[in-house]
Amino acid sequence: WRLTRRVIGNSPMGEAFSTYFKQSGFGAILAFIMFYRFGEAMILKIVPLFFLGKVAEGGMGLDVDEVGKIYGISLPAGLILGGLAGGAVISKVGLRRAFWPLVICMHTPNLLYCLVAYERPDNHLWLYPVAFLEAFGYGFGFAGYFVYLMYVAQRRPEFRTSHYAIGTGLGALFITFAGILSGILQQALGYFGFFVAACAFTLPGTLTLLFIPMDEEETKKVKAAGDH
Repeated sequence: WRLTRRVIGNSPMGEAFSTYFKQSGFGAILAFIMFYRFGEAMILKIVPLFFLGKVAEGGMGLDVDEVGKIYGISLPAGLILGGLAGGAVISKVGLRRAFWPLVICMHTPNLLYCLVAYERPDNHLWLYPVAFLEAFGYGFGFAGYFVYLMYVAQRRPEFRTSHYAIGTGLGALFITFAGILSGILQQALGYFGFFVAACAFTLPGTLTLLFIPMDEEETKKVKAAGDH
């Protein structure tokens, strides 16, 4: 820590880090980055194992080819359409008004995996629309996450690139923690219990929307700039 401070403490990089962590409302911003995608990331890590898992162990018992078809058809279509739809909604009504619909649509499809893990339908065709809706919701909600990180970066225009990189780096770090926790919970609770727990982990990120700093006019400008 001392060596790092000595090397970058008085450099532009050090100033970029310092201004990012000392900005107003940083605690709420960090909580948002930490938890907004946490539950969703947990589910994304376990779903392939759930599809491939043995029926006797609570999985769906699919073969690799069928899982490949689901991921090759439903997920790309859902992510692309969801991202486009999320961006369109933000452009039209602004991030503040769009955030709650975005986060609800992002997390509600996760309940479908609870239902599938509980019922485990014999007809595996049901997994295609479930995977599509979950991917669509993720793409839809991720648009809000992306725009908000751009907004945070624009609060200090002289460091906007560095601040955006710091935000995305922190997000990736917490996604890694989500993956570690998802494996532990799945082993402890089984697939159905895990999906229920993952849905519960979506609540902290949702509640951060009540506290994060946000200027509506600024977020509109950021989204417009991103469109160009």
